[in-house]
Amino acid sequence: MRAVVEETKIVDGHKLCSRCKEMKALDDFGKSNKTKCGLRGDCKKCRNARRLLNRERIISLNKLWYDRNKEKVNAKRKSPENRKKARDYKALNAEKYNRLRGLYRSREESRKEREKHRDKINARKILNYHVSKGHIIKFDACQECGSKERIHGHHENYSKPLEVIWLCNKCHQRRHRKND
Repeated sequence: MRAVVEETKIVDGHKLCSRCKEMKALDDFGKSNKTKCGLRGDCKKCRNARRLLNRERIISLNKLWYDRNKEKVNAKRKSPENRKKARDYKALNAEKYNRLRGLYRSREESRKEREKHRDKINARKILNYHVSKGHIIKFDACQECGSKERIHGHHENYSKPLEVIWLCNKCHQRRHRKND
């Protein structure tokens, strides 16, 4: 049985955060089964900040726990009850499960989609080949905003697969929306 933690009172749909000492709406607190009201003592913002500060420590503790309990975890995963639960969940949520796994299209739909965008696919393949061989050097920053996050090669004309503009994801999406 878990011990019930002492908590602050709820006043007019607000609660005092135990870390930042601010009165906040109940929506700003996570759920907890250790308190009488069912909410954590610290607000979501404080909890996230604390997790970020201790991220490496939390990861190492989780790995350590898993290493110590590997056999127990694997036995539980492979138990017939858990396998049946997984099968039942997949059956009840087939559409969601398949969409998440990228199986939401039939083979026929995928084939039609590939035929429809054959020029895009070929341009992408040719570009990737030349980048992998070192014939074309991929920029490490977006040519529009200078961002260094996930750089894409944008083709203005798919019939010229080696003529690309290197863009970050945001600029690439913006460019495609502008062209549509």
